[in-house]
Amino acid sequence: MDFSKPWTEFDLIAFDTETSGAYPLGSEVVEFGAVKWRGGQVIDSYQTLLKPSEPMTPFIIGIHGITNEMVENAPKISEKIHEIREFIEGSILMAHHAPFDMGFMAVDFQKNKIPFPSEPVLCTSLLARQLIPESHNHKLQTLIQVLKLDQGAAHRV
Repeated sequence: MDFSKPWTEFDLIAFDTETSGAYPLGSEVVEFGAVKWRGGQVIDSYQTLLKPSEPMTPFIIGIHGITNEMVENAPKISEKIHEIREFIEGSILMAHHAPFDMGFMAVDFQKNKIPFPSEPVLCTSLLARQLIPESHNHKLQTLIQVLKLDQGAAHRV
């Protein structure tokens, strides 16, 4: 990636995962969603629900609002991992708490014998800690309020 170009020439992807648990080695991604920007304009998006190998617990369902019924007929990650790789290839990735999301993605790429993306990854949570130290916390919903952004739902619940 040629970082001498202006940032407006890069594709930036904000992405998020929802998972069946807290740890990548014992849980799975049940939703991957991403929006791609170039020059400040949305140019593409990608979203898919994914069927985990085990049913999700009521506790996990309560966090993100994705039910076992919603993913019952969804594809497995192995059926979508190539599409996800194609979508993110050549872009700068951004996620709030990126190490969490990337940890799950790394396991999925390894399980499916696909090279892990080498694209740069920005963690908006870590960036916010540096750029907005006065915020009482750096949760996404708090930052939306601090920055006076249009507020959308973080999860389905």
